[in-house]
Amino acid sequence: MRDFFARTRGSVFSRCVWTKYGRTQVFIRRSKRSMGWCLDLATIEVAPELQRMGLFGAFLLEIESHRQVGESSYVENVLNPDIIPHLLRRGYTRVNDEDYAGCFYLKRET
Repeated sequence: MRDFFARTRGSVFSRCVWTKYGRTQVFIRRSKRSMGWCLDLATIEVAPELQRMGLFGAFLLEIESHRQVGESSYVENVLNPDIIPHLLRRGYTRVNDEDYAGCFYLKRET
């Protein structure tokens, strides 16, 4: 995943990659959205026996740590309602657009 962040830093094109960690897969992308450039956590697939062990939070921290100034971390299409309070506590804002219901972002200001 770090290789992806290094390769796409400063790119003016959207890029995406599936990354696999054992029985967990993550789809991440760097994209241009209405709030500017974003690092997206688009999909995370976790084996049932590994769920509720903090993997989502760990991937979120990894994405947040690689944002450039002015770039947002963006969580796309949240289907698990248990994740929403976690995102809100971390300062994420719900995207205010019915076409993007279930999406959240956190902008890095400095």
